[in-house]
Amino acid sequence: MDDTPFDVYPRCIGDQPELSMSATPKPHKGDVLVS
Repeated sequence: MDDTPFDVYPRCIGDQPELSMSATPKPHKGDVLVS
């Protein structure tokens, strides 16, 4: 469990945590909305 903001995105997506960590926080938000 990390306190980093990146950890929050992967959890929301739940699809590809690896991709979320690689991408920036901005794309994460858009990805979550699209999903």
